[in-house]
Amino acid sequence: MTPARRSGPGAVLHALVSARTWLAFVHLIAGFLVGLVTFTVLLALLVTSVSLMPVFLAGIPMLAGTLWVSLWMAYPERGRFAVLLGNDIPAPPLPGSGGWVRRLWATLSSGAAWRSVLYGLIRFPLSTLQFLLVTVVWSLALVLITAPAYTWALPGGGAHIAGHLIRYPGALITGVLAGLVLLLAAPVLTRWMAAGDAAVARGLLGSGREELTARIGELETSRAKVMDAAEVHGQRHQPLLCAVVQVPLDAHPLHLGRIHDLGPAGLQLADPGRQFFPAGAE
Repeated sequence: MTPARRSGPGAVLHALVSARTWLAFVHLIAGFLVGLVTFTVLLALLVTSVSLMPVFLAGIPMLAGTLWVSLWMAYPERGRFAVLLGNDIPAPPLPGSGGWVRRLWATLSSGAAWRSVLYGLIRFPLSTLQFLLVTVVWSLALVLITAPAYTWALPGGGAHIAGHLIRYPGALITGVLAGLVLLLAAPVLTRWMAAGDAAVARGLLGSGREELTARIGELETSRAKVMDAAEVHGQRHQPLLCAVVQVPLDAHPLHLGRIHDLGPAGLQLADPGRQFFPAGAE
């Protein structure tokens, strides 16, 4: 049974200790490390591929390999979104099989492969921005709330913010209230950033048009097979149906009684060429 959703102040306080909030927090922090790895690897491979283009187009196989690396790196990313955020991102179909020339061309023309490269390149700057926002919001909220406990030990007897010395009770109370507001808003901001991150990943790492096209092709193939099977089945049983139709009605005495029970309508259906009249009719 699904528990009732909280509303009001209870929902705001529950968000601070909710597993969903802290899983989103971990997701955003981990994205910084993931982005650093994917950005470094893909950028190095792309630069190498471009630099090898003048050498008898040696950069083309290198570029295809880079696209495959990006496709492979997308699998653990989908797992991260599934485990931490509960978002299942369907993987697009891999480039087609066949000879090495066909596979090379399929890889270079794959929209899913290029989208995965784009995702790997923007993962680092996007995660850097998310990392900074989420850490600043949470840490600043805690700093403001606990300010009365340590401002007396700071140089000058207070905290220096924008050229102002904060050490008097009024300023400290204002800082604590601002920290509480920021702390209550931090879970919402964290979840929003995680939801936006999931939308970006779904658009770049998801199946998109490739899966739809492949699914349409599968449905068309299945439909063609069903139609062929139905045609073969009809041709196989057509002689038998014709034989049944051509059997005289008199050859089925057991069924004449049932047909007769239906009255003139049943007899007329059984033998359209003969006219039947109800009893007592002229």
